[in-house]
Amino acid sequence: MEDIKVITQQNVENLLERGEKIETLVNKAEDLSDQGTQFRYNTRKLKWDMCQRNAKCVGISAMLISIIIIVVVVSVCLSHDCWSHKK
Repeated sequence: MEDIKVITQQNVENLLERGEKIETLVNKAEDLSDQGTQFRYNTRKLKWDMCQRNAKCVGISAMLISIIIIVVVVSVCLSHDCWSHKK
């Protein structure tokens, strides 16, 4: 009878230990889920920030090219007298 009592106590202790391990795994799974959500948010924000930075660079480059073209056209027209109405 004492052996049965010892085995039953060991079984109960093993069950409690497994329950604690399961609880630990559940907590770790919840933490991973939270980290995954945070990671997804951070990557989307980073993607948006990089897109904005790229758009600014493209806009500035387009403005600089436009200014250079205007300067070249104006300087060519001034040197060749493009605005005079000679016939």
